[in-house]
Amino acid sequence: MILALLALACSDTTFSKGVETNSASPDIEVSPSSLDLGAVPLSQTAEASFTVSNVGDAALFLEGVELDQVAAAFELVDFDGGQSLAPGASLEVQVRYLPWSDADTAQALIRSDDPDERELAVGLSGRAARPRLQVEPNPVDFGSVELCAQDSTELVLRNVGEDVLVLDQSLLVGDPYRLDPELPTPLSLAPGESTSTTLRFAPAETGANSGELWIAHNEASGSTRVAIEGRGVVDGLEVATDYFRQPDGPWEKADLVFFVDRSCSMKDDEANMRANLGLLVEDLSAAGTDWQAMVTVDDNGCHTGSFFDEGTADLGDAFGEALASAPGTFTEAGLTILANGIERAVGGGCNDGFLRSDAKTIAVAISDEPEQSPKSWEHYVERIQGVAPSAAIVAIVGDLPDGCATAYPGTGYVEAALASGGTALSICSGDWGRYFASIGGLVHGEAGQRFLLSGQPEPTSIQVDVDGEIWTDWVYEEATNEVVLGSRPEPLALITVRYDLGRSCPE
Repeated sequence: MILALLALACSDTTFSKGVETNSASPDIEVSPSSLDLGAVPLSQTAEASFTVSNVGDAALFLEGVELDQVAAAFELVDFDGGQSLAPGASLEVQVRYLPWSDADTAQALIRSDDPDERELAVGLSGRAARPRLQVEPNPVDFGSVELCAQDSTELVLRNVGEDVLVLDQSLLVGDPYRLDPELPTPLSLAPGESTSTTLRFAPAETGANSGELWIAHNEASGSTRVAIEGRGVVDGLEVATDYFRQPDGPWEKADLVFFVDRSCSMKDDEANMRANLGLLVEDLSAAGTDWQAMVTVDDNGCHTGSFFDEGTADLGDAFGEALASAPGTFTEAGLTILANGIERAVGGGCNDGFLRSDAKTIAVAISDEPEQSPKSWEHYVERIQGVAPSAAIVAIVGDLPDGCATAYPGTGYVEAALASGGTALSICSGDWGRYFASIGGLVHGEAGQRFLLSGQPEPTSIQVDVDGEIWTDWVYEEATNEVVLGSRPEPLALITVRYDLGRSCPE
């Protein structure tokens, strides 16, 4: 009985004693979770830090911090692992960035005895700040510039990088080009800073003129190349083609029909024509030619008023009045209007009495546009010569195949002129009106051997053909600017002379 009680007393004592447990633990917190040290010049370093805190209620043992990186772009500053942080305590870890590339990255791996997060990572990033030269414009294209004239453009050199740009040296290659002023070197440009100069182009010869500007600097590439292009031209052209039709005369009479494109771009050409009509009159009068002229403006080709002749008081003003009417639908379809006007010169039409059976008919088309009639040029040549068999078309238009700065190529007009026994003359020259004197040669002239060129040629570039056949029996006389053939081509033969325009400035 006593033993049983003792046993019971022992059991009661055991149950009444509670078991004590320790629930405290460390809790790591890192802020911020990533560091961007930005752009740093290669010769400099940058530092930033992240904080490791113990937000738990037991001591945190910080085993260490390691960097996972291939290149040594980041390093820890004065940090030793194996430290203990009491609850609520913090530790700042300093990171130094030594720029290595344009995109440096790494991670700082933090190891501790936090039971939930044994390892945390802080992302590290940065980039090497570099200078970068931007040149505007680049490349430079001056296009076409008249021989011995000058064009210019402003060159702006700007540092669009993140470090100081040093321009060590510059070199401009190409005789027609120069910098005004020269770039002063060495020259330092802070990020965002710029300098400028003027690049000038003064072509001394026709054709392409290539150049380049080299700029040495402290960028990784070491230098920048600016390509420069420009073309020297004469009246907008590099190459000239002159056509000469052997006359089939002399004719004692001439009927001249004029069409002038009435578009707005022709105002200066109309003034040129009126100012030089006197050259044609003088040439015809000197040869004793009985001539008359009319102007076709309206779509129907009708001439307004009396026909012009030797007795017309002021031919320039008379032409101006004839051209004063508003343009019609066919203002850029000259062959249509010329054909309409010539067909109405017979059978009681509005121009009745103009055409004479024993006269040479010359149809002059003046335009800075291609021929834009609804049918082919062959159709209109056939119509014109069907009424006036002696008719020849003279086209004063833009050169084929590319035209020039002041005129589009005279496609359609040129072909019609050459096929009709006429000739094609360039409207590109600033003084094309002087060609009027040569029109008279188709009337009163006889087949000859001397041909005056419209431009100043490079003598070695001259090529001559007669009716499509290469002609080698000729010489160039520089004093008169004429090509002289060794023998005389037949009447109505077409002589074509092609040449590069003069390749140097006049003295």
